[in-house]
Amino acid sequence: MDIDTECLTPSVALKLITESQNTPSRSPEKVNRETSLPPGFEKIWTPPLVKLNIQGTSNPLSDLSGSAGIVRDQSGKWVFGYIRCHRSIPEVAAGLLAIYHGLKFLWDSGFRRIHLETTSFEIINALTTRSSLFCKRKTLLGSCKDMILKEWECDIYHISKEQNSCAEWLAKRSEEQPQELVFFEYPPRGLVDLLEKDRLAAI
Repeated sequence: MDIDTECLTPSVALKLITESQNTPSRSPEKVNRETSLPPGFEKIWTPPLVKLNIQGTSNPLSDLSGSAGIVRDQSGKWVFGYIRCHRSIPEVAAGLLAIYHGLKFLWDSGFRRIHLETTSFEIINALTTRSSLFCKRKTLLGSCKDMILKEWECDIYHISKEQNSCAEWLAKRSEEQPQELVFFEYPPRGLVDLLEKDRLAAI
């Protein structure tokens, strides 16, 4: 099962640590930033929290599967979305692919606080226990675990089907796409009303 390994946007620095006034290599910009802090204190930037909803689908009639993910910020505003059409893979594998692609892009883009949400207990159990779903370490499951265990806050939550309606809507459109990863900078037109309904429900 193929996994895209192409690197994307470099990550950003998350922590600015003040240096001693005697350090000779400080740049002028760093001097100005440090003068407002007492000696010995750290200036820490808290990264923004984003929510990743994923969904895998499987259609035995067409022998096609789909994976989709939607990333939104704390206020429910769209950040990006993505889908991919697959051939002859189980729904749980499609869901894991959605997790891998979403987390990889978030990591490479510099996001460091993630709420990963799924309706699948099977996926959650596979990610949080010694699962026999895939037998080898460097499989899709292992790659997802590696992403989750990177140096960031990545928490996994189980949600209801209704709470995941936007990702489900997008996943059902994956069969209309080529068998490659497709990103959406803006939400598809048919998803806009559902996104707003979901945002208002969360308030």
